[in-house]
Amino acid sequence: MPSTQNSGQIVGLLGTGFMGLGMGARLLKAGFTLHVTAHRRRENVEALCALGAVEAVDSETVAAEADTLLLCLPDAETVEGTVETVLPRLKKGALIIDCSTTAPAVSRRIAEKLDAAGIFFVEAPLTGGAQQAADGVCGTLVGGSDEAVSLACPILESFCVSIEHFGDIGAGQAAKLLNNYMVIGIISLVTETFDKARAAGVDWEKLFEVARRGSGDNGVMHRFFPKAFSDDYSGYLFAVAAARKDLSYFTDWAKEVGGASPLAEEVLRSFEAHVAEGRGGLKVSELLAPENSIARALTQNDDRRSDNG
Repeated sequence: MPSTQNSGQIVGLLGTGFMGLGMGARLLKAGFTLHVTAHRRRENVEALCALGAVEAVDSETVAAEADTLLLCLPDAETVEGTVETVLPRLKKGALIIDCSTTAPAVSRRIAEKLDAAGIFFVEAPLTGGAQQAADGVCGTLVGGSDEAVSLACPILESFCVSIEHFGDIGAGQAAKLLNNYMVIGIISLVTETFDKARAAGVDWEKLFEVARRGSGDNGVMHRFFPKAFSDDYSGYLFAVAAARKDLSYFTDWAKEVGGASPLAEEVLRSFEAHVAEGRGGLKVSELLAPENSIARALTQNDDRRSDNG
């Protein structure tokens, strides 16, 4: 049964994809009035409306009606463009919470524009996936003023069990990029390790048992396996293209805070090779499939570069 504690507060949600669907459902369960608009996934809007959400004709209408505007969008360019579009329609004193993973510099540019217009802004990129959003157990790495974060917390608590305030605007996105770099780096190591094990005829299950009992244990490996033992590579629902995007933000940001990261750039190169081979829509766990070998992707991508001069 929906809570009545937050009734009357209108939250506009822009971005009803895999994460947004679960976030929206949790907001409704917490008693917020939810306004949405169709973008890529019409079926998700219909599912949220069946739970009690109100559908608006476009994002500008959602923004005009909302006390708080929640963004869960695919990339920095989309976030910045969306804010530019809706800014004239926002109420003075409204709050924008950006749950997308973008870049610290983008958050700072947005915050400057919103502050001039009398709008509060919090960056709150999420950890976890679609299932965690649906279960209300995401984590979030927050950047913003104390006042803005205090306004955002009741909304974030609807779908997050961990809210870490890292500092002013930019700090939350920086922490998220650091976290994602570690995760994506581990994804690269795990996929290449088990690809090489396959090529050498090393038993995957035995190798997994050795790794999980020692310093090689990691959460990525547990999301890949045991499904992958039976050629089911659906364990980790994080898109290859999204990993490439996050790595590109990290490598750019790293140059701002102490110089280039050669290791990150090499990991990025591997994901760029996968995207160039048409694997951007795959989930990262599908990179374990024999036809998606990173060595093959890098070789083919290097051959393509050579052919192009």
